[in-house]
Amino acid sequence: MRSPPMNSMPTLNRLLQLTLAGLLLAACSSSADMSAIGEMANDEDTSSGGGNGSGGGRDETGDPTVLVLSEPAVTRDFVVVANRDQGALTKIQSSGSLSKVTSVEIGGRPTEVFAVGDTNRVVAFGRGEGSFAVVDLGGAGETDRVRRLPVLDNCNQITVSPDGLRAVLWYDNAAARAGETMGPLSEVALLDLSADGAAPVTIGVGVNVRQVSFAADGSRAVVVSDDGASVLVIDEVTSNRSVPPIPLSDDGVAGQLGADRDVFVTEAADFAVVRRAGIDGLGIVNLETGAVRTVATGELLTDIELLGPSRELALLSPSRGAVGFVALEAAGLGSGSGEGSGDGVDWVALPVGTAGFLVPSADGARVFATGGDVGDNLLASISVDTHAVASFNLRKNTRSILNSSNGRYLLVVHGHAAGRPVAGEPEEELVAKSSAVSVVDLEEGTAKLVLLPADPGAVALNRDESQVLFVVSDESLGVRSARWIAFDSFAVQSVDFTRQPTDLGALPGSDWMFVTQSHPQGRISFLNLSTGAMREVTGFSLNAFIE
Repeated sequence: MRSPPMNSMPTLNRLLQLTLAGLLLAACSSSADMSAIGEMANDEDTSSGGGNGSGGGRDETGDPTVLVLSEPAVTRDFVVVANRDQGALTKIQSSGSLSKVTSVEIGGRPTEVFAVGDTNRVVAFGRGEGSFAVVDLGGAGETDRVRRLPVLDNCNQITVSPDGLRAVLWYDNAAARAGETMGPLSEVALLDLSADGAAPVTIGVGVNVRQVSFAADGSRAVVVSDDGASVLVIDEVTSNRSVPPIPLSDDGVAGQLGADRDVFVTEAADFAVVRRAGIDGLGIVNLETGAVRTVATGELLTDIELLGPSRELALLSPSRGAVGFVALEAAGLGSGSGEGSGDGVDWVALPVGTAGFLVPSADGARVFATGGDVGDNLLASISVDTHAVASFNLRKNTRSILNSSNGRYLLVVHGHAAGRPVAGEPEEELVAKSSAVSVVDLEEGTAKLVLLPADPGAVALNRDESQVLFVVSDESLGVRSARWIAFDSFAVQSVDFTRQPTDLGALPGSDWMFVTQSHPQGRISFLNLSTGAMREVTGFSLNAFIE
C-alpha cells in the first residue's frame, strides 16, 4: 500500500488499520517461571507535592534535557504516559478539574503504554525488560495495582486487538537494533489483558514472523511468517501449542514468502490478499479453507486497499487510469460485469491526475483516489456500490486524508511546492508554496482551503467527530500551535504553545482534548473545543507536580 500515514480513527498516528502493529516494546523472558507472576499495590499519591523535577535534569554538557515520554494512552478516567527514565507511569485525571497528577512506579524502563478497552487498566512495555506490566489505575482513595508478567525472550513488537483486550508479542528480526539479542523466530506470545493473573500463552508459528493482524472484533489473530499465515482463534488458544501456517501462495514455493510480498488481512481475518513484487496481479487466500485464487490484472498494481465491511478490494492501475473493484468471495470466478473486467475485477475510469494512491472511507462505502504530485489537485470519490465518481478541485495536491466515521467529512492534508510563501506575491504562487489543509463536506459538495504557517502533524477527531484538531509545529520557524476546525461551519480556531506540541487525542465522555508538548519535565495541555478553555499540567516525574 502507498497510502500516507493517516486514518479515520479518533487517534490517528497509524494507517487505516485497527491494529497497533510495529510498536517497539518490552523484551521478555521464556525461561522465566510462569508461576512467579507477582502483584503489588501502589498507593503513593504525589500530586500535591511541589516535586523535584527529577524527570528533566541535564545532559553531560549541562544543558537541560527533555524527558522521554510515550504517546499517551486514554483510559476511562485518565490520560497516562510512560516515563522511561523514572520507571513509572504518570496518570492525569481526565475528569473534573483535570489537575490531579499521580506517579505510578512500575519498574524497568517503560516506553509504550496502551489502554485496555473501556476500563482504567493499561499495559506498559519497555524494550529489553524481560516482562511487561499490567496496571489497574485506582480512582480517588484507591490504590494502583501493578502486575508484571514474563513472556518470550527479546520480543520487540506488539500488536494489540482493537478492543484492547488481547495482545500478541513477537520478535521482528527486521526491527532488531544493533547489539540486541535475537528473539524467537517462530514463536509468539498471546496475552489476555482483561483477565486477572492470566499467564501468557506461547504459540509456535512459521519461521520469521513479519506481521500480526487482529480481526476487528478481536476474535482471531493472523500471524504472517515466511511460511504463510497462522490463524489464532482466540477462544481456542488456552495453553501453549503450535498453529501451523496456511500457505499464502499457489506457485509451489513453500517456506519462502519473503520480503518481496505484501500481505493484507481483512477486518474479519478470514481472507488475506498477497501482492508479490514483479508479479502481475495478486492472490486471494481464504484463511478458513486455505483455498488460493489468483486475480490476473495483466499489470503491476501500485496500490491495494481493503474496504472493510463492504467485503471489496480496491486496486489502483495508473496505466489504465482506473480503480478496480474485486468481491473477495467471488475473486477468480470471472464474475466482473464492468468494461474490461476479468477474473472478477470491475474497472472504473478515474479523472485525470487521480491515479496516485487510494484511501478508503471509514465505513467502506467509498474509496478516494488522488494523484499526490504537486499539480494533481483533483480528489476523486468513488462509490463502492454504484461505482459513481465525483471529483473535487482542492487547488492543491493531496498528501494524506482523514475521514469521519459517518463518511461525510474529510480533512485533506496537502503537499506544497518548494520555497517559502511571501506575503504580497501572486496568489497562485502563495497557495502553491503554502502548507495547507482542506475540509470537505461530501454531502454538500463543498470544500474550504486553510493555509497554515507549517505542515500539520498529529491529527485527531473530537469525541462526537464534529471537529478535527491538528498540530502545526516547526521549531525552525518558531511555530508551536494547534488548530481545530468545525465540520458543520468550517470555522477555524487556534492556540499557541510555548513548547513544541507532539501528540494529541480526545478524552472519553467530554469536549476536552489533550496535546502533549516537548518539555524538560513533560507537559500536557487540555483544550475544550466547545469553549476554547485550556488547562496545562507539567511535571511528569516520580514526584509529579502541577505547574
